[in-house]
Amino acid sequence: MLRQLAIRNVVLVEALEIEFERGLGVLTGETGAGKSILLDALGLALGARSEAGLVRSGQESASVSAELELGGDHPAHALLSDQGIEAETGEPLILRRTLKADGGSRAFVGASPVPAGLLREIGSQAVEIHGQHDDRGLLNPRGHRALLDAFGRLDTGRVAEAWAEVTRIEAELGQARAQLASAERERDWLAHSLGEIEALSPQSGEESRLAEERSEIQAGIKAGESLTGLDELLGGSDGALAQLRLAARRIERGAAEHPLLAEALAALDRALIDAAEAEDRIERAADALACDPARLESVEARLFDIRGLARKHRVEPDALAELGARMRARLSEIDAGGERIAGLDQALEEARLAYSRAAADVSRERHAAAERLDRAVAAELHRQARRRALPHRDRGGRARARRHRPRGIRSLDQSRRAVRPADAHRQRRRTVALHPRAQGRACRGGQRGHDDLRRGRPRRRRSGGKRDRRAARAARAPVASAGGHPFPPGRCARDPPFPDREDPRPGRNAHDRAAARRKRAARGDCAHAVGRRSHGRSARPGRAIAGGGMSKQRPVGLEFEGEELESVFVGRRDNQPRPTVILFPTVMGVSELELGYARQLVELGYSAFAADPFGKKFQGAPRETMVGEMNRLKADRAGLRRRLLALFEQVRGLDGADGGHLAAAGFCFGGMCALDLARSGADVAGVASFHGLFDPAGLDPRPIGAKVIAFHGWDDPLAPPDKVVALANELTEAGADWQIHAYGHVQHGFTNPKADGSIPGVVHNRTAAERAWTAFVNFLEELFGEDG
Repeated sequence: MLRQLAIRNVVLVEALEIEFERGLGVLTGETGAGKSILLDALGLALGARSEAGLVRSGQESASVSAELELGGDHPAHALLSDQGIEAETGEPLILRRTLKADGGSRAFVGASPVPAGLLREIGSQAVEIHGQHDDRGLLNPRGHRALLDAFGRLDTGRVAEAWAEVTRIEAELGQARAQLASAERERDWLAHSLGEIEALSPQSGEESRLAEERSEIQAGIKAGESLTGLDELLGGSDGALAQLRLAARRIERGAAEHPLLAEALAALDRALIDAAEAEDRIERAADALACDPARLESVEARLFDIRGLARKHRVEPDALAELGARMRARLSEIDAGGERIAGLDQALEEARLAYSRAAADVSRERHAAAERLDRAVAAELHRQARRRALPHRDRGGRARARRHRPRGIRSLDQSRRAVRPADAHRQRRRTVALHPRAQGRACRGGQRGHDDLRRGRPRRRRSGGKRDRRAARAARAPVASAGGHPFPPGRCARDPPFPDREDPRPGRNAHDRAAARRKRAARGDCAHAVGRRSHGRSARPGRAIAGGGMSKQRPVGLEFEGEELESVFVGRRDNQPRPTVILFPTVMGVSELELGYARQLVELGYSAFAADPFGKKFQGAPRETMVGEMNRLKADRAGLRRRLLALFEQVRGLDGADGGHLAAAGFCFGGMCALDLARSGADVAGVASFHGLFDPAGLDPRPIGAKVIAFHGWDDPLAPPDKVVALANELTEAGADWQIHAYGHVQHGFTNPKADGSIPGVVHNRTAAERAWTAFVNFLEELFGEDG
């Protein structure tokens, strides 16, 4: 809420501070009292456009500050956080704006300077001004969704949590990919360094032990050099011991003669004993100090290798073993990085699917709430219109309220159809239907209507007969009933074929319906008349459309690499060669969906070939089996390409197919097959993908000569926007003539009327199906028309 408004030198106001209490605050005053100045000042603080005329005359600048009290979960805090501004919880938010007399202005949030646009964003979320011409909340489209959610009391928290999980996994996946790319660059160095460490295999404390052993060996060598020659000096015939013994024997002869000689003899005996002990110790020391020079070289070599490797990696010698363990773990992380990324990819797909489910639930609730809001607004407007109706006098002079129901428009509870079919289903709501005369006026005004009902009666024809009168009665019958339309609800003149639809005109037999189709074809105003008229003028044989309902279908088998494929060819009974469209099916194989489209293509003057890429043995298999087979084919794209080319060559040799004028189209997995056929360089004029898979083939890139068109639901969980962009880049690099039609708020499988949402992310959308089929018909006309 607004707590305080401070104004300095704004227009006539020199200084003003207004504090607002909780609850309703009212500013009153006569005209010219200055109420508008306060609102202009508040708008300036909320980021409105500044004007130099707001500065008080004679002053250099003006300033306005507004103090707002916001809750802790207010969305304005997120805006401030994105700009790096931290607002203290529980403290008021101060918005300040200064304006100079020359027109320059500055904006502040607290003490932080910010762009004026940030004040505008905060103001749009924190303050809403209601006035005669200032209904900002209703005029701002960004607030409409919040208003709808508030009206329907919808809980969007699950969608927000699912989206937050998607963004978290995407960020983690991006970080993991960046780390893996960086790790891949150092893999070779890690492997080489780890090989050196493992080859040397240093142990903890080994460098110290080797240094001590080297010192001992060097000391022994030095001491051993000092003992060299001692054995000859002490022992031997001329050694010191021999001389002492000789002297002792000589003294022994006269020792008895004199006591001093006896003492000398005793001393010599002791000396001999000590010298003998010294000789023994010298011999033992020599044995102990004896060393192998090779051992010294081995110790020094290993010691120097350990020290050199430690200097290379800038670690202590004792840390080499730990460094090797870290390098080994790093290499393991690099090897496991691909598995981690694969796990994150899987988690991202699951998170996106969960988000799609939550978003689909909220979308359905919003559509239901929008219908309720629409009815409530319409009822309120109707009540207001009746309340404001001017009274008029009847013949008796009594005043009555004038009714303002437009002529020719029926009430809402009787409505079934609008003039424009696409409008009737854009928001899945029921709209008004027109009386025949009102419909005629709308058609003359440029809107589309049924040709036979433009003036509320059948068109006059030159030749009238019983069959024409019966067709006229059938055309009038739906209008005479309770507000109906010649087409069933949701049906328009360019609808794609759906096998589960019944004939919209009950009571007519097959002969009558065929006759009516032939007459509409001759006039050129039947289903898909655009593109058919040029067929009738084409010089190529078999292009005339006479004889609607004359199609026939036959199974066509093919032996491919030990498997039996059974496709279905749908063409005219005359077997005249016509431009042929190859239809690749969904994951469930050739079904009534593809055959229905094939029959409609035959009605347009083409032949159709419902190709079977799975095999005859999978016909009627459950969905789990078909999904497994589809994944097997996707895993071997080279084998899938050979399979598609074999089917393509089979079509070129069939009766009723013009091998020089071929196109391909596919649904879901079939859309990927159609794109792979174009990627293979096959001689196909054009390919179309309906809610197809955009996974790249991963094979050798080839120039794409075929024209490519893709019909895609933007909310398709199997083909997110990044894959759409990748497909566009791929087609551009291949030099293809391409176009992509993306339909907003449309999910996967939008052409299949049986897609009821039981499979997450697969939902039928009639409007998108009608638009895609119309564009596809025009695409075929571009390929095979007179100018194609």
